[in-house]
Amino acid sequence: MCCILPVPVCCRLYRLLPLLLRSHVLMVLSTRHLPHRLTTVLILQQQPFPIHPLPATPQLNQQLRDNMNELAPFMAAWTTWTPSAKQGATPTQNITRAKYLKVGKLVFANFDIAITGAGTAGNAITLDYSGIGTSAAAGASFGGFRHFDTGVTNYVGIAIGASTTTLQFFVDGYGANHGQQPVNFSNGDTFQGWFVTELA
Repeated sequence: MCCILPVPVCCRLYRLLPLLLRSHVLMVLSTRHLPHRLTTVLILQQQPFPIHPLPATPQLNQQLRDNMNELAPFMAAWTTWTPSAKQGATPTQNITRAKYLKVGKLVFANFDIAITGAGTAGNAITLDYSGIGTSAAAGASFGGFRHFDTGVTNYVGIAIGASTTTLQFFVDGYGANHGQQPVNFSNGDTFQGWFVTELA
């Protein structure tokens, strides 16, 4: 059943909305501030419909991934890359994980590096990301990092472009670049982080 009600009747029905909503599907047309600006209400007789149980969480997650891949296929295109952490020299290192996602000229990247050698004390720690591309400017890169100095402590801070292919790192409370204060790469360290940059 379908009916269109005049404004005075609609205003009176507004007080009955809780009751109506239990048995009808209510559609309000051309209204801004109920009930004074109400112009027309369309009431449709609700039809019975079956209620199905929700899919299990893994199935819901897969459906969401399938829909995202269909709507934005580039979101699934994470690419492996090879970062290079340095401190004066380039210590031996193993890449645990390093991926990036490119959307036009915008790049989202992460890295997880296991340091197995030693850096040169007193030198700034940097990260070479030329394997991804060249940024539009030195200041076009920004992110965050964690350096676990084995047997000592964790250092957490920000990553900022030092050049168009290199990141430099800073920890709050230190005036110099990370690595120039009393900390250096050594076997057993973990160096992790993420950054966003605009490619040239």
